Amino acid sequence: VACRYPQTLEETSYNVLQADGVSPPPPPPGVEDGKPPEVEAVEDVDVTEEASRVDKLTTLISKFSRLLESSGRMTGEEASTIIELASRRDAVVLAAYSVAATEQNADYLASLLVKISKDAHSERGRSEHKVAERLLHVIDEMYANPAFELDMDRCRALQSCVLSKDPMIFAALDAYDENGDADELFDTLLRVAQRQPEEDDDDDDDE
Repeated sequence: VACRYPQTLEETSYNVLQADGVSPPPPPPGVEDGKPPEVEAVEDVDVTEEASRVDKLTTLISKFSRLLESSGRMTGEEASTIIELASRRDAVVLAAYSVAATEQNADYLASLLVKISKDAHSERGRSEHKVAERLLHVIDEMYANPAFELDMDRCRALQSCVLSKDPMIFAALDAYDENGDADELFDTLLRVAQRQPEEDDDDDDDE
């Protein structure tokens, strides 16, 4: 979804982000007047076109990182780390941008990118990053498979849980590595996905 199918973004991820006066780069050609690009079905997207969309996202992430550096919210080393990861189409970086764009929250994106860059410079962080990558690819496959009935909202919720290193999700992958039970992994992810909208509703009621 965020990683392999950026065309499924239902919000305009090119012009909604602003963090303390720092705006992302201007939208690519074809995105005008704040209107989101047409959302195409995953199965109808040409491989070349999909690659082009991902290239645009990686360019936007790189430019956003440099803007954060120039504003003092990110060091030069941190910005370079994110740019390197984006150039490799890193699943965690792409998911961070997609989730933040959907929430229209540039501060959230900035904090995620700083955290990701710091993780790249520690052994534990790199290990957790690899786990997050694997989980995001699993979530992508679940979203693409109609049998799981994983809609966009729950997909985004799961991605957000991965980005925040939800211990339940990380433990589920550890269990899969030990017992090879994919059904148990899928079941855990679906249960976590189903609980997210309910928790959001409870928060709204409290307000």
